[in-house]
Amino acid sequence: LFPYTTLFRSIWAATAQNVLAETALQTGQLAESAQWAAKALATAREAGNAWNEGYALGTQAALAAAEGRLRQAQQLGEAALEVMRGIDQRWGVARTLLGLGALARLRRDPGGAMDCFQAALPILREIDSRPDIARCLAGIGRVALDQGQLTLARTHLAESLRLSQLTGSRIGVARGLESFAALCSREDPGSRDNPGSQDNPGSREERARLAILLSAAATALREAAGLPPLPPGRTQPYLDAARDLGEEALTELWEQGRSLTPDAAVTLALRSGPDLPWPGAGMPPTRATAAAG
Repeated sequence: LFPYTTLFRSIWAATAQNVLAETALQTGQLAESAQWAAKALATAREAGNAWNEGYALGTQAALAAAEGRLRQAQQLGEAALEVMRGIDQRWGVARTLLGLGALARLRRDPGGAMDCFQAALPILREIDSRPDIARCLAGIGRVALDQGQLTLARTHLAESLRLSQLTGSRIGVARGLESFAALCSREDPGSRDNPGSQDNPGSREERARLAILLSAAATALREAAGLPPLPPGRTQPYLDAARDLGEEALTELWEQGRSLTPDAAVTLALRSGPDLPWPGAGMPPTRATAAAG
C-alpha cells in the first residue's frame, strides 16, 4: 500500500505545482512560474506521470515564449505535444496546439498559427471545453486580423468574446476587448470587406473613438482582475489614431471607457461593426450608472 500512497501523493503534488505555475504565469510572475513548472516537471517524471509532464512542458514553453526564447519555446511545445499524443490525452493535445499556434503567430508564421488553431478547434468543440474554445477562436481571429481578413476576424472574435463572457473568464474578456480595439482601429467602413451603412457615421474618427473606449475598458478589467497591464506599444496605436480628437476629448473617452461595466463593454464591442449603427448615442451603462440603477 505504501508505494501506491507515495505515487498518488507525487501525482497530486505535480498537479498542484502545475496549477501554481499556470496561475503565476497568467498573473505575470514569470520567475515564480518557472520555479513551480520545474518542480512539477521533476515530480511528474519521478512519478512516471505523463499528463503532468506534458502540462509542465507546455507551461515552460509559454514561459520561454514570454521571455522571447522562441526557439526553445518551440522545442518545449513540440515535446509537450508528443507526450500528450503518446497518452491520447485529447484536451492536452488541443491545449498544446493552442500554445504552438500562439507561438507561430509570434514568429510571424500565420499559416502555421492557423493550422494549429484549426486543428485544435474540432477537438475542443467535441469535448465542449468552452474557455479553450474561446481562446482558439480568438487565436483564429487575431491571425485573420494580422492578415487583413477583417470580416473573418470579427466573426471569430465575436464568438470568442461571447464565450469568455458566458464562462466568466475576465482575462478572456479583457483580451477580447483588446482584440476588438485593434479591429476597430483597422476597419474601414468604405472598404469591400466592411461595406458600412448610411445610418452609421462610419468615419475613421468614430472607429478611433471605439478603439479608445474598448482599450480603456480592457485596461480597467485587467486592473480589477489583478492582471499585468499591456505593454504601452499595444495601446499606443489607438491613442495615436485618436490624437486629432484633442487631448481633452481623448482623456474623456479614456475615462468613459474605464468606467464601463464588463457586460457593457462586451455589448459595445459586439455592436461596433462598421455596418451597424454607431452605438454612441445609446452608450451602455458605466459602472457608476449601473450601481446607481
